[in-house]
Amino acid sequence: MGADAVRAPSSNCNSEGLLVTGFLTRPRMRRRWLGLALFVCCWAPLAAAQGGRLHLNADLGLGAPLSGRFGTAIETRYAAQSFGPHLTLGLDYQVLPPLALELIGEVGVQLIPSWLAVRNLEQVPSTVVLAGAGLGARLRLLDSDAGHLWTSLHVGFRAFEGAQLAVDGGGGYLFSLTRRFGLGPFARALVLAPSATSRRGATVLVTLGAAGSFDLLPVDPTPPPPADDDGDGLTNDVEQQLGTDLKKADTDSDGLRDDAEVSGKTDPLKADTDGDGVPDGVELTRRTNPLQPDTDRDGLSDGDEHAKGTDALEPDTDKDTLADGAEVTGQTDPLKADTDGDGLPDGVEVAGRTDALKSDTDGDGVSDGDEDKNKNGVVDEGETDPRVAPPPDTDGDGVADPSDNCPAVKGPADNQGCPKENKQLVVITKEKLEILDKVYFDTNGATVQKRSWRLLDQIVSILTAHPEIKKVQVEGHTDNVGAAEKNQKLSQRRAEAVVKYLSTKKVDPSRLEPIGYGAARPAVPNDTPAGREKNRRVEFKIVGE
Repeated sequence: MGADAVRAPSSNCNSEGLLVTGFLTRPRMRRRWLGLALFVCCWAPLAAAQGGRLHLNADLGLGAPLSGRFGTAIETRYAAQSFGPHLTLGLDYQVLPPLALELIGEVGVQLIPSWLAVRNLEQVPSTVVLAGAGLGARLRLLDSDAGHLWTSLHVGFRAFEGAQLAVDGGGGYLFSLTRRFGLGPFARALVLAPSATSRRGATVLVTLGAAGSFDLLPVDPTPPPPADDDGDGLTNDVEQQLGTDLKKADTDSDGLRDDAEVSGKTDPLKADTDGDGVPDGVELTRRTNPLQPDTDRDGLSDGDEHAKGTDALEPDTDKDTLADGAEVTGQTDPLKADTDGDGLPDGVEVAGRTDALKSDTDGDGVSDGDEDKNKNGVVDEGETDPRVAPPPDTDGDGVADPSDNCPAVKGPADNQGCPKENKQLVVITKEKLEILDKVYFDTNGATVQKRSWRLLDQIVSILTAHPEIKKVQVEGHTDNVGAAEKNQKLSQRRAEAVVKYLSTKKVDPSRLEPIGYGAARPAVPNDTPAGREKNRRVEFKIVGE
């Protein structure tokens, strides 16, 4: 028994070393390892192509067998007491969270303590090597920012006593130290089936230690985009909040998608947000403002401008200095700078207060443009007023009726429109009937002398021919010789004497008002005889027309 006991371990130790070396050098084994290497090399590109997540996992711990039947009692004793480090490297590809496919490789060394040497035993092996690979699945559970729980199961083979079928399972918890790296405890159990050359039964090896995982290809899962049934750029949730149609990209059919309306601040539920008569989509096409009913602020809504043909982006379409809205209000043509065709732009006519709808405002037969020669809306020197028609000339003698002493009879202008044989002594002005002679009275008296009758008769004739002269103030004046009160009374009596004469000639007395001013209003200084002579006078002021 002693010899057998001594030889058995030696044979076992040699066989184990040869077993590992032979395993690595056999052609069949080499092909298997090459296949595994190719599979690993293709794993990462596959994961990238699939868009999954690729992790490198490493488990390092101490392993010890829990069961196993050895050839002799001594072998059983030292094998059961053995322990050693085990390293497992895994590469997993997350197919469908939380499930991942995993390829692992494992290598371990079982150490035999020297104190297990038995008396009479010639050799006790110090190490037993284990190596192999497997393929299986890995589950990530309770995944959070803090970490996750994991469990795995693999089927493969191990080189321990020949090529042995192996099944391993384990689990642990990984704490997230960084976004891509986690570390935590693990436990793993490895079950080795008996090999054809093994003298032992099934062996169970348990390993405890630390596990780490590194994310080689982090791909943050992209959540599916929110539902947008009508494809208008607004999610269904947003459309429900707005009240728009989830099945119609342009709810209000205004030519703008709902998302464009929201971004442009128009109302996706109202085809014409600003109520100007133009749909929002059409406004953008025309470059008008769908939020402003009158884009160019000319007083016309964009819809009215389109209907009238004016430019909704230009407040003065015809460039006549009048806004389109003002033209419509004033009934001029906003598309025509000179509505009445008189040569004056509508803006000039409005500024100059001529009629922009009438080419000849004053009806004098001359167009407003011809009267306002420089087209500035102002009556300049040498121009006639287009707003005021010239007075009539009844007799056609070239002297207007208001200035014609004989409006019904032709006469030259230098004789105030009367025939030359009737020399005129009176000139009609706007302020008075200006006499070219004097009204003579008796000295210090109020009797009109005969030599003045011809003059006064012309006054009568003028007042008769011009009923538009409603009232004339007959003023008596004296020089400053004598008492002022006496002079005032004298001038009053003389004025009354003239009124009496005119009244006897059929002039309505209500059209005449006698006033005596005495010396209060001299025409010239009274410091010379000629001056005093000139101040003794009668004037005929027109005070009512």
